[in-house]
Amino acid sequence: MARIEKGQDVKKDIEKSKGEVIKHIKRQKAQRGKLTCSIIFLVIFFGFISWIMWVVASTGFIKVPVFTSFAYERPVPVRYVEPGTPIGVVVDEAVKTILTKRLQAGNGILNDSSVTVVLKEEYFTSTFKTMLEQSSIGLFDQVKAQVAILEDGEIELFIPFKDSKLGSAVTVVLDMHVLDKKINVEYKEMRTGSLKMPKWLSALVLQPFVDTYVPVLNNALSKYTYIDNIEYKTGEMVLTGTLDVEILPVE
Repeated sequence: MARIEKGQDVKKDIEKSKGEVIKHIKRQKAQRGKLTCSIIFLVIFFGFISWIMWVVASTGFIKVPVFTSFAYERPVPVRYVEPGTPIGVVVDEAVKTILTKRLQAGNGILNDSSVTVVLKEEYFTSTFKTMLEQSSIGLFDQVKAQVAILEDGEIELFIPFKDSKLGSAVTVVLDMHVLDKKINVEYKEMRTGSLKMPKWLSALVLQPFVDTYVPVLNNALSKYTYIDNIEYKTGEMVLTGTLDVEILPVE
């Protein structure tokens, strides 16, 4: 009987030890699980903070140690453009000159109503600067703002921030084409410093500009003409259209 009781005691000890080992293993697994979750959380947290710092650094608004060196590159325009004559003045003079010559050639009769007007980027720059000066936006340096016309059908607006220590600027690329005999503008890209902005945000920010600038341009161009086509060359835009004027007979 003593041997049986002793065997049972040993069996109980083994079962007890086995249970304790299993509990210990479960505790270790739980601790490892908590540690893994903590590490994952810290990785995500520091990743998010790093992303925020990268975004801020890439805008060029402020200098972020380490991040600015990698995320930010000082923006520059495709080329520097000096302002010229405002678009409205150029179109008025060009159309009046064409109209006068053709009426003289036709003895008061307009036999040819086609018209071609060349608009240089200097004209756009002058008009754009004037619009910025008249706006209530005080963030930008109107003196250094400019417009460049690219031969691939794109227009680049370069608008530096005022008093930016890192020389940050907003760079906007637009597509300008003819729609229903008028100028139509579509957004292609917008950057703040080195940060490429989402298209929906670009549209939201640029819509006030489009609502103001495009009607001014259309009013200047459609004052005497219907626009049929736009041809792009480096530094200039060639508009072809039809004169929209009424020639009154001379009594």
